Amino acid sequence: MLNAVVDGSLDTNISRRANEQQNVRGEALQQLMGLDANTPWASHCDFIGLNYYRSVYVFGYEPPVGLLMPYTGGRFHNNLSGSGQVHQLLNPLGWEISPFVFGALMRELRDRYNLPILVTENGIPQVVDNSRGAFIAGHLTELLSAVAAGVDVRGYMYWTLVDNWEWQEGYRPESHFGLFTVDRSANGQPRHLTDGALAYSYAIQTNSVHGIRDRFGVISPGGDQVRTPRQSPVFLAGTLAGESVEMSLRSTLDGRLVGIMSDPSGVVLSIAGTFDPATGMLTLRQSAGGDVDTGILVAQTSGGLEFRGTLTRAAGPLPLTLVQDPLVGQWLGQNPVQRLQVIRAPGGMAGYVGGWMGDELPREWRPMRVTPGVNTYTLDFDPGRIVVNIAGPRMSGQLGGAILPAAQAWTATRRTDAFGLIK
Repeated sequence: MLNAVVDGSLDTNISRRANEQQNVRGEALQQLMGLDANTPWASHCDFIGLNYYRSVYVFGYEPPVGLLMPYTGGRFHNNLSGSGQVHQLLNPLGWEISPFVFGALMRELRDRYNLPILVTENGIPQVVDNSRGAFIAGHLTELLSAVAAGVDVRGYMYWTLVDNWEWQEGYRPESHFGLFTVDRSANGQPRHLTDGALAYSYAIQTNSVHGIRDRFGVISPGGDQVRTPRQSPVFLAGTLAGESVEMSLRSTLDGRLVGIMSDPSGVVLSIAGTFDPATGMLTLRQSAGGDVDTGILVAQTSGGLEFRGTLTRAAGPLPLTLVQDPLVGQWLGQNPVQRLQVIRAPGGMAGYVGGWMGDELPREWRPMRVTPGVNTYTLDFDPGRIVVNIAGPRMSGQLGGAILPAAQAWTATRRTDAFGLIK
């Protein structure tokens, strides 16, 4: 189809093999299609829209289809989970993740058609939002690599803004592609921000992918592993004029802070600013988009994890109290649970989202349920459980379950964050 709309060439044999193609062009094509011979064909294609989600392994149809109808092309396994086919990382629908192929496809389209490319769809479904940020980082990295190689990319659109009804999957949790997840069991079907949305916002705010890889992780080009973040996020929760408020912050490469804040009305706003470790002063500007500030936040800590200050808007200053959550972050542990991540996103997302990772390939985040206790946290995963205490950047507890023949002591250390207050 692209050959036809871009350069006016139609293969009447409908074959992918170049030596079997019968390409018709010019007057012959116009006669074949019944077009006016006095009106020369001209391409009106301004760009190529690219939807990319996965790589597939195509194989031919068995006889008699393969012999009698070769124009049908080939077929592939839609869901590689349990198929017996060798594969790399899979998303919850069983689709293979391959950022490298994304970049290679853009280069191929450039070489064949020499037209600008607009990425109209690219995304990952997540039952638990552990790897969406790493997916976005991996694919944006390949996109910028293609741009550096001379591909004219006009834009990138993530699929999709909110969880939607998928044609083949419906509302199944395995098909939740949204940057905002939808709670369809609650009245009003509220939307909740995901960590993937924070990653996408970070890339837009900083206009860079270098920081996003360190802050949110990245899926390797070949799709064989998730490379974990090198820095923990800062998650703050508290009150603004007596109402609940939450925010998530990460540092940029030049030392600034960028993030998202959810105010008492439920509105999610961008925030950016600085933190001075010497004075404990946090200064952030709140924006609803563009360069227009909607509020100035100034708060200070006396050395602990609590901040007190004000958020000043047009109507005047509002009292603000914030406390950093010491559990949220990236944790480096011992075998067989080598890495943990605990994340929260502002705006009412239900509790913590946890993940754990061992050392086997393909290396990926596996779901982990986090249950807060009075002075402990219980981390449940298949096939184990850890009940932990937290003291500064150190987590310790007993690791048990089928993952080990007998329970044993287990510890982990939190990767540093932009504040450096947890010590």
